[in-house]
Amino acid sequence: MKALRKLVLMLGVAAFLFSCQSTNTVLSKSEKRTQIMNAIANDESMSEEMMEMLMNNKMKAMDQKSKKEEDHKGHH
Repeated sequence: MKALRKLVLMLGVAAFLFSCQSTNTVLSKSEKRTQIMNAIANDESMSEEMMEMLMNNKMKAMDQKSKKEEDHKGHH
């Protein structure tokens, strides 16, 4: 029974890793990527969700840059 659980767990992990890899493969193809972006752009709720994600990512990047600049000034 434990061996069966381990097998199922290993298959689950393998499936998860494969799904991540296949997502990257899809997005690396410009035609597919364009289709996905168009689908998001044409759907109001998905567009709003994407804008929120982009703004959050932009704010995180700005915070990290600001922190690096402060750290750099502190060392001189």
